[in-house]
Amino acid sequence: MSSGRRRNRRKKMKILEVSRYKKEYSDNTLPFVLEQGESLRAAGCEVEYFLVRGNYITAVKALKAKIREFKPDVVHAHYGLSAITAELQSLVPVVTTFHNGETHRWWVNLLSSLFTLRAKHVIYVAEHIHQMVYFKAPNYSIIPCGVTMEDCFLMDKAEARKKLSWDADKKYIMFGGAFSNTRKNYKLLRSAIEELYNQKNYKKNTESLSDTDSISTVLTPQSTHKQASGLLDDSLRYTDIDAQYPSNDSEKNTKNIYSTANTLKWIPVEGGEQYGDIVCIEMKGLSRAECVLRMCACDLFALPSHSEGSPQALKEAMACNCPCLATDIADVRYLFGEDPGHWILRNPRKTHDRWDGDENSLNDMVRLLKEALAFEGRTKGRQRILELELSNEQIAKRIIRIYEDIIK
Repeated sequence: MSSGRRRNRRKKMKILEVSRYKKEYSDNTLPFVLEQGESLRAAGCEVEYFLVRGNYITAVKALKAKIREFKPDVVHAHYGLSAITAELQSLVPVVTTFHNGETHRWWVNLLSSLFTLRAKHVIYVAEHIHQMVYFKAPNYSIIPCGVTMEDCFLMDKAEARKKLSWDADKKYIMFGGAFSNTRKNYKLLRSAIEELYNQKNYKKNTESLSDTDSISTVLTPQSTHKQASGLLDDSLRYTDIDAQYPSNDSEKNTKNIYSTANTLKWIPVEGGEQYGDIVCIEMKGLSRAECVLRMCACDLFALPSHSEGSPQALKEAMACNCPCLATDIADVRYLFGEDPGHWILRNPRKTHDRWDGDENSLNDMVRLLKEALAFEGRTKGRQRILELELSNEQIAKRIIRIYEDIIK
């Protein structure tokens, strides 16, 4: 029999993905675990899932039953605590992926990294995670989760805004998480937006108005786009402010204009909230397609997080060629490279594991936000993702090579 026929008759590699049961998802599986499993299936593997419910130790019995039924070649555990369940069986070799959550609490770090010493191979989604774990695996790789490129479609910004019924004149920022998630640090973004409307250059640009000058004739969106150098003058539409805070005076002087900006308030809008002409949209409750459409429509994707592994939503925004701003943690600097349309907020601690601002951080954020919202184009982020070999297809090939080495 020819070698070609032997290869064709070779059985598919069987992979059992082990992760925590998550009731908040319709399929009860973490999206990036499911996507990686499906990319392995597309690459020729046979894939099934085992979801840990309740105690990690008592779940071992059910896992062994699943292994005897499915007969996998490799068990792939996601997150260090799932590795406890996976490693307490000795029927099948184990690969474990660390996703960063393991490093947040000392006892989770201790247990997770201790049990992964038994794994045949450990994957860390970013280098800083490898540096932070207490016990370091002898056989490991740095492999981020991949991006489903076919889901991250490209669409003209104006067309995407029409589909969403978004205002063409407003500035839209998509926030990389839920506003209520303190780790994602929406508070910093919110404070920076408020500070934009209190900038000194904004006051200077209004001092030249006479008492009888009309706001709409002197500072229209078109004229400010040509004349002003700051973001505020480009994005703030005074007619909207007048509607929110009507005045009995037909003549608007400099003092009134400046005080109006200072009395702006956050206004709830569909999917987020608005301050002046800047609208922030949160990802909470959105499907993948809904997120991607908003990434195509917005002016900026912002991720001012305190902590990340290898931020999946950021990579997806890049794959949509969306301008991005993020704190200098995890692998953000590696992801962005030197391509224009990407801004990195300084990390005072000069580390990539955590971010805690100092007294200059708000000023830094305001400066970067001003630059980012003045950026009119799209990026080459999609090309960058492919160059870094971060598509799901490319990541699947790297992981399969690890499986093959283990079961030789």
